[in-house]
Amino acid sequence: LTLALSMLALNPLAHAAASSTRASEFKLSNGMQVLVIPDRRAPVVTHMVWYRVGAADEVRGTSGIAHFLEHLMFKSTEKIPVGEFSKIVGRLGGQDNAFTGHDATSYFQRISKDRLKTMMEMEADRMVNLRLDEKEVVTERNVILEERRSRGCVCEAEDQRGVEPLVGGVVVGDVGRVPELLVPGHEELSPEL
Repeated sequence: LTLALSMLALNPLAHAAASSTRASEFKLSNGMQVLVIPDRRAPVVTHMVWYRVGAADEVRGTSGIAHFLEHLMFKSTEKIPVGEFSKIVGRLGGQDNAFTGHDATSYFQRISKDRLKTMMEMEADRMVNLRLDEKEVVTERNVILEERRSRGCVCEAEDQRGVEPLVGGVVVGDVGRVPELLVPGHEELSPEL
């Protein structure tokens, strides 16, 4: 600690940089928790929305739903037509993606800071106004099934545990994790999902 304080005393610019990158956290009136981590090295922002739900929250026999919904969130709203979300982000000079983990699902965009308001509006829109039709749902279901096949995942319906692909002799994923897209008696999502 003394060494760190001494170094800061010798280099006031390091102290200014450290204090300008401190994270701040607050809660909106709707209950949404916000975390801001400044990074002034470039005029871009990474906007992320995290939902505290992931593969571990799924009920046995209906696993894969968090990942399925992650994909479906890129579909349409009244304001944004099917398949346009990522295209809009790209036209604005940004990149976007999403991922589903064990305990969370996240959507993010990296974009010029002057476009942050637009990203926040788009995320809010899809959060409350997502529109799905049967064709979109079936198409996305097939995309997820193909992702699973391409990873070499095999389901064992008898004990409802997945055999994850081996990578360099190490099993990917937690032993107790519910495998994605497992439906008892099937190696794919059932039509009612």
